[in-house]
Parts: sequence; C-alpha cells; structure tokens
Amino acid sequence: MDEFIPERVGARRKELCMTQKELAEKSGLSAVTVSLMEKGKKEPRAGTISKIAAALGADIGYFFGRRTNNS
Repeated sequence: MDEFIPERVGARRKELCMTQKELAEKSGLSAVTVSLMEKGKKEPRAGTISKIAAALGADIGYFFGRRTNNS
C-alpha cells in the first residue's frame, strides 16, 4: 500500500494560491488539521483525504505518489 505524502497537500494548495485557512474552509476541516496534515504530524483518515482532494481538485492518488493527470 502506498504511503500518504503530506508535502503534496501544501504543494497543490500553493499551486492554487490558496491559504491553509481557505483550504480548511473549502474542505470543511479546521485550519489546525490542515496545518498538522501538511507537516506530516497528523495521519489523515480516508474521508479527510477525500475532502482535501475535492477541495484541491486533485485525484486521491496524487497524495500517495501516484502520477495522475493533476500531477
């Protein structure tokens, strides 16, 4: 099974010129959760990854190192 790559959350967010607060609001998560997830200090659950992926317009696989049309 592939491992979640937290740096990809911040990288995609920055590509979209989005702040952590904006991502939190768009995904329905707290800004603290987004921050901890980006730093690799909080392992997100599948539902959280789905929310982040939707908010960032990315395939879930992107956050696990799989090449997609969004990467």
